[in-house]
Amino acid sequence: ALASRSAERLGRSIQISSGGISPGSGLGNPRTAIGPETVAVPVFSIGVPTVIDSRVLCAGKCLGDTPMFVSPKEINDIVSAAAGIIGDAINRAFGIA
Repeated sequence: ALASRSAERLGRSIQISSGGISPGSGLGNPRTAIGPETVAVPVFSIGVPTVIDSRVLCAGKCLGDTPMFVSPKEINDIVSAAAGIIGDAINRAFGIA
């Protein structure tokens, strides 16, 4: 999941990167990066922001300093729609559709 700093961007934007991805880094739980340096081949990552820090939603005035990441209640629909959009785009890019 990609973490967003804006509720308006949840499920409404697509990030594409040729630099790879660092799993967990947006949630403060970094793992080994997956990128050209670690796998020795070009890496493209595509993602949709699906979680947000609860402190961002309430401007840091609730839940103290305890980080909690939340997703919209429609998360299953968002992920399904995003997968369809991204899959169709990849198929068109390679002339499959």
